[in-house]
Amino acid sequence: MAQSQYPDIAAGRRITGNLLRQMIWTRKEKETSDPPRVNATLAPDPELSAITLGIGKYEVESIIFALHESSGTTTTNIALKWGFTGSASCVRRAIGIAASSANTTAASMRNIGSAIGTTQTYGVTGTFFHPIREEFTLTVTSAGDLSVDWAQGTTNAANAIRVGVGSFVRWRQIA
Repeated sequence: MAQSQYPDIAAGRRITGNLLRQMIWTRKEKETSDPPRVNATLAPDPELSAITLGIGKYEVESIIFALHESSGTTTTNIALKWGFTGSASCVRRAIGIAASSANTTAASMRNIGSAIGTTQTYGVTGTFFHPIREEFTLTVTSAGDLSVDWAQGTTNAANAIRVGVGSFVRWRQIA
């Protein structure tokens, strides 16, 4: 039996704004392909940024599709970091191809545990999109804007990196 996307609500329980907010995900999706990046300077993605969060606790999930612009099997890394202009804490969970992994069919995968603002590097090989999934519970103590910051893992003009259309971030307030 499929699981409902809404929480169970006991008979007689009042439906409050907080309860409704916990049911609904807000989503930002990348609709255009930006110019590829060829340097290691992290910068916010223009379509996956300006996510304003107030004080509270949030579930955040993302899938980022990274593309290596050059043909062949050269490995280029992508560096990802979550930026936040306010004050917040979390532990990130992620799965993506390990940095410098050159195998496109059996690359080693990993699960990380790092804080917001910590840069993680993933491997990207070949000319197809590599999915990177990250999720975390974010506790915001001072309101601010959340962003996906990314760059090439190491500067290499011959092996540009791009974040693809369809990459997304979704979030909901849970407390």
